[in-house]
Amino acid sequence: MAGSEVDGRAVGATIEDLIQYASEQGAVGYEVDEVRVCVCACGSQVFAVHRDLIERAAKAVCRDCRTDHFVADSAQFWDDEGAAIMVCECDGDGDEENANVAVAFALYADGAGIRALGSLNVMNGQNSDRSL
Repeated sequence: MAGSEVDGRAVGATIEDLIQYASEQGAVGYEVDEVRVCVCACGSQVFAVHRDLIERAAKAVCRDCRTDHFVADSAQFWDDEGAAIMVCECDGDGDEENANVAVAFALYADGAGIRALGSLNVMNGQNSDRSL
């Protein structure tokens, strides 16, 4: 990712950095065909990210309108009891709960579906200009 490192972690400064990083991470061994940045219907790109590590599910909650957005098929596996909010350690203190979110996708060659998802990629949430 363009930008810098904090404690050995890549740290970006822009949405473009996040997209580049998600693309470079791959999708479970497959080349990434597409990276999607989470954008709420209200236009915001800043979310609180909740993960359920047991169920391997994630949701992004819009910081502006509080709408829940489940990542991929996470809604069918979601368990509020096992979920916790993720924090970004981009600034080194590990307490930032606002995040921009991107997910990488590897698609089948015929375009018939998703072959694999990359990992959930987040960076310290920036105030969006709502133009992406």
